[in-house]
Amino acid sequence: MNRVFNDVAAIDGSYIMHRCMMQPNLWELRNEAGERTGGLFGFIRSLYYEIRNTNYFPVVCFDSGFSEFRLNIYEDYKNAREKIEQSMLEEEVDEDEDYLTQYRRQRDIVITLLSYLGIPAIKVKNWEGDDLITLLTRLSNRCVVMTDDWDMVQLLDDNVYVRRPLNKEDWHLENFLKEFDYDNIREFVVAKAIMGDPSDNIPSVTSGLERKYSIGKKRAKIIAKIIIRNPDNYIDVLENMDDNYVQGFLMRLDDFERNLKLIDLNYVPNDNNVIKKIEAEVYGRVQQSNFFKAVSLIREYDILDINSEEIISTMHMLSHNLKQEGE
Repeated sequence: MNRVFNDVAAIDGSYIMHRCMMQPNLWELRNEAGERTGGLFGFIRSLYYEIRNTNYFPVVCFDSGFSEFRLNIYEDYKNAREKIEQSMLEEEVDEDEDYLTQYRRQRDIVITLLSYLGIPAIKVKNWEGDDLITLLTRLSNRCVVMTDDWDMVQLLDDNVYVRRPLNKEDWHLENFLKEFDYDNIREFVVAKAIMGDPSDNIPSVTSGLERKYSIGKKRAKIIAKIIIRNPDNYIDVLENMDDNYVQGFLMRLDDFERNLKLIDLNYVPNDNNVIKKIEAEVYGRVQQSNFFKAVSLIREYDILDINSEEIISTMHMLSHNLKQEGE
């Protein structure tokens, strides 16, 4: 795949919106008309802060359904997602209000406002935001991934770093590997595949086995190191170990391989139609900005301290630089 962009900020719109809406003080926020605005307010304020502190061209990616290629691998993938989101807000949400309905309403307002500000917002049916971000990193010579989703650190490399907006921290490949004692980023992915991911309804490799076979974070890292350091014969190495948790892993090799395909973003396909959509949105959106409509929408939803003119001016400058690089 050709790298056609420089200095792109790939923003995980869905994750940041959910995190904002799940904060009790933001969930209760309303405009003068009584409409909930917490997700919208929190998202735009966070984005505004990041735009002012980086010279990277922002591209916001949103989920639009579940990944088809993952559902083909594991039909129960993410079945628990909506239940988790509802339970997290069980005490805060009125009985007659549905969290996902609120989320979708505010997300759509965000996408409209982003279009007025000249900021690309990408949403492709049956594609998850994480996968769109993965394609953006492949299309970019330099990229910052903006998300608080820990899973996305697997995209770290010499040209990609991860910015966690809500935590106000950056992770680069070298300091991440040193901090968490991984030989390389692949080892992190393998360990995660062994542990599974409850938020995506991906079970641990040893789920359902006796407790003595269970694998926690520490044990998963031990096995992952063996796999990474012995890629051609790791099964032979593991078979010579007497530990029960290793035997549990060996009993579930098929589940490990399934989990790896679900979790490892290297399996995201290079879909030409989606790539063309990303390129068209990135190169075309800024030309359709509308200052007056942006100001009107910002006032309607009481998003204070946002300078629309500054954002649009910045976007035009960054777009010009991006086009020069892409030509």
